[in-house]
Amino acid sequence: MKPIVPILTLLALVALFQGCSSLELNEAQESLREGKYYIAVEHYMSFAKNHPKHRRAPEALLEVGNIQHSVLGEPDKAILTYEKLVSSYPVNTYTLSAQRKIAEIHKNHFSNYHEAIIEYEKFLHAAPDHEETPAIIMELAHCYTLIHDFKQAEIEYDRLIRDYPKFNRLAEVYFQKGNNDFISGRYEKSIKNYQNVVEHFKDSDLRPQAIFGMANAYEEMDDFKKAKEFYHKILNTYPSPNVVKIRLKGVEDRERRKNSGAALKPWSEESKAARDLWRG
Repeated sequence: MKPIVPILTLLALVALFQGCSSLELNEAQESLREGKYYIAVEHYMSFAKNHPKHRRAPEALLEVGNIQHSVLGEPDKAILTYEKLVSSYPVNTYTLSAQRKIAEIHKNHFSNYHEAIIEYEKFLHAAPDHEETPAIIMELAHCYTLIHDFKQAEIEYDRLIRDYPKFNRLAEVYFQKGNNDFISGRYEKSIKNYQNVVEHFKDSDLRPQAIFGMANAYEEMDDFKKAKEFYHKILNTYPSPNVVKIRLKGVEDRERRKNSGAALKPWSEESKAARDLWRG
């Protein structure tokens, strides 16, 4: 008969180990609930360091990164924590969430769009068939627009439209694609993309903004009649009616000057502000 005592001792040690790890995690969660964020970070980090193979260690590191980023306003530290999580564990829900957070911080906090592109690409490489892949591709495309790589942005938007026809943000894809064309000076192409939003996404909140984009593109092409027509269409539906009124006045002023043979006056600062508000 095999000795029972050593087995019981081993089980007791395992239970003690699990109890200690649970206690550490509970203390972290309690500190977080009480708003003691730095203490919570210390407990989570201690837990992850002392129990790296625990199934909840990746979760603990993700929680630390989230606290550093969203609560403590320490994006640099958050990136380091997220990177530690990504590099320490196989691809899973927590590592992918961390990878996306890294990209978002570079894009939205530091406006480092080149670095954001690299980080978004890492996500796509790690999980090409993930449910969030379309959203990641859209962020990637927007980054390319922001660095004025309009051709690559168009490639990414076209990829979205082709490969994810049921993507629930497809209206936004066409709208952003229209913005990409507008900013790059391809006004006729931008009109077609805005028109797609208007005609195929009847319930989209972006329809007034797409119509505004069409009017703006016609204005850039000096088709003042069409520009005024589309501005008038959204006088009562655009989120900021005063913006539309400013643009209408600008179009009328430019049309008068053109008809009188005078040189067209550059956009006023007020008109530029109205345009930039629309583009976001």
